[in-house]
Amino acid sequence: MPEIHLPQKIIFERNAIEHFSFKRVERTILICDSEIIKNRDTLERLENKFRKFSAQVRTVFNTNVHELYNLASEEFFLDEAELIVAIGSAAAIDCGMLLTNESGADFTAIPCCCASTMTDFENGEYFSYRHSPTTLVLDPTLIEQIPSSTVAYDAFAAFAYAVDTLSSTDNIITRSLAIHGAVGIYKSIIPACRGEITYLEKLMYSMYFAVAAHRNSR
Repeated sequence: MPEIHLPQKIIFERNAIEHFSFKRVERTILICDSEIIKNRDTLERLENKFRKFSAQVRTVFNTNVHELYNLASEEFFLDEAELIVAIGSAAAIDCGMLLTNESGADFTAIPCCCASTMTDFENGEYFSYRHSPTTLVLDPTLIEQIPSSTVAYDAFAAFAYAVDTLSSTDNIITRSLAIHGAVGIYKSIIPACRGEITYLEKLMYSMYFAVAAHRNSR
């Protein structure tokens, strides 16, 4: 029977990281690999935000995603958290997916740009651990902080996910997501890379359509 797996909740708007709310949990672990997010105080703001919903918040930061996974895994299994929050690059989101697949904890993804890069880890290849987050936060103010070279790289990668989906599945819903994502990326990528805010927002959402389609393509 055909199935499609999507987040239970998708929060999408400018400044969404300031306005979202969660059910209360005891322990939360934040993982992040983005120097920009850390240096612009966004990480600190998110730590303070999650302290409103969690009695204990611990943060693991590393710019190397494989080291990030190892550190986060050690930290998580010392005192199992109920919520894993991945903030930063597409690879950091993949790291959060692998951790939640191993642990069964709830997973919140807050990507700066694309929401997946199909990272293969020593503990798991992407198609063995791909897992829609419980909650996804798409905040265009984050992609506005990312260099245009990174935006272009992530956008072309997401476009490739959409094309691969169209060549590998006949599922009408998955294909519709892929088409919508590919068209949105095609229309938005040039003005977005020029820094036009409206198109950066459209590009962020279109990349997610492509990622969601590909995640459900096999």
